[in-house]
Amino acid sequence: MSEQNEFTESKTRTIQLICHILQNDPSSLVRTNAAEALAKMGADSKEAIATLYQAALEDSDPSVRASAVAALGEIYRNAIIFNVLNQAINTMSERKVQMNFNAPVTGAAGNVEGDFINNPPQNLVDAAAEIQQLLNQIAQNPTVPESVVAEAIHNKIKENPTLKQRLRSALKAGGIEALKAIFNHPLVSVPIETIKGWIEAE
Repeated sequence: MSEQNEFTESKTRTIQLICHILQNDPSSLVRTNAAEALAKMGADSKEAIATLYQAALEDSDPSVRASAVAALGEIYRNAIIFNVLNQAINTMSERKVQMNFNAPVTGAAGNVEGDFINNPPQNLVDAAAEIQQLLNQIAQNPTVPESVVAEAIHNKIKENPTLKQRLRSALKAGGIEALKAIFNHPLVSVPIETIKGWIEAE
């Protein structure tokens, strides 16, 4: 076995151990340290992300929940994405949605498919990045009428099924607050209920 493979296997085992600690250790301080350790390692495996999401939603200690959210933001190193994740997690926590990371979930937020739970960041990252790119392009011409701005966003959603599905996933997971975070821009604004209608339209 090469040194690189040995290192990869060692890191994988370490991440698995830290995930186990984050899920099971009775000490909130130890669980907080575990979340921080995953962030420092850049642990972006499915297991690490799922464990951090679970801790952010369900841990009984607010400091552990906060550390898990911060760890997700650190791993993805993107302020917009961090805000999306944070708002989605807070919304779901308030609704007390109990998440099973291996099966569909039914709760106040609707039916959340297992694949989205296992891979939530990528859907959010891709959707937010694409929308923010569009909004930045529009913002370069501040004289564009609001109707034209709305039409550009509508067409983007309507003509890109993949983006539309990602936005639907974000809406199911985080509700209207997730959409607000994705479409948040200081210079471009379209009513979020209008955008929600476009996303839900067949």
